[in-house]
Amino acid sequence: MPFGDYRFNGGLRPEGSPSPDEHHKWARNLAEWHGMSEYYKLAKRDVLKHGILNYWDIEMALTSPEKVIDRIIRGVEKSSLVSGLFLAGTMKLLIQPPAVIAALSSSSGWRNLFLIALSAAVILHVMVIGHGFVFVYALCSCQREVDWMFFLRKYGFMTSMVYSLHATGNLLIALALGTAMTQAYEEAAGIVFIVFAMILCGVVPLALSVPLQNAAGGVRTDKTTSSKLSVYILEYYLRPLAEDDEKYAAKNMRDALLKVGQNEPDLMRLCTETAVA
Repeated sequence: MPFGDYRFNGGLRPEGSPSPDEHHKWARNLAEWHGMSEYYKLAKRDVLKHGILNYWDIEMALTSPEKVIDRIIRGVEKSSLVSGLFLAGTMKLLIQPPAVIAALSSSSGWRNLFLIALSAAVILHVMVIGHGFVFVYALCSCQREVDWMFFLRKYGFMTSMVYSLHATGNLLIALALGTAMTQAYEEAAGIVFIVFAMILCGVVPLALSVPLQNAAGGVRTDKTTSSKLSVYILEYYLRPLAEDDEKYAAKNMRDALLKVGQNEPDLMRLCTETAVA
């Protein structure tokens, strides 16, 4: 049975690959080879009409479950964070020039206050690392079949560092500008601005964990494109649905997925637990 060269590239047919009609036939054969003709029919009827999956994704789901996980993560990440990151980025652009002036000032008072701001940023750094773990846990909470430590090892450190640098930079700039306002205007006005800027630039990015968790939880309620994708992947490919012969379907699913994951202990455990669920 030919497998062909179907690269996972967001649904675009790779150059030189078979036509959609040919791929239709090959994908059906692939599903039947995996003992999953019923899954294929259900997926074709309910998934393809929404434009969420195509036949390249079908093969990808059958042969590379880890790519499904990556795609779900990218979808949830982009849909949930773009507005919050845009807000924080806009604030950076607005307050960075006066903050730089404050940091370069020769006044000892300004330098001392800037050191205080730096100390606060270190504390925030620790807090945001925690937020990175919240991010990972939120994703894992929507994927009950997935060992959350698998996500943690793969994405936790990277996500934590990105958020740490982002929010720490925001807070430093906000406090630097607040310090400048305190020196140039009234002390009360500067303090009020510092509090406001800390809330907007420090607390708001941390609070993004709430909509992020909601988006991740939405996978089970089928609210977004990325959630629909994960629902169909999980329900049609990683879970036996043939109610009239569930044990047979589960055995076929387990055998097929174990062939994929036999060289990857984490993936093998994921496939085994899912297939027999």
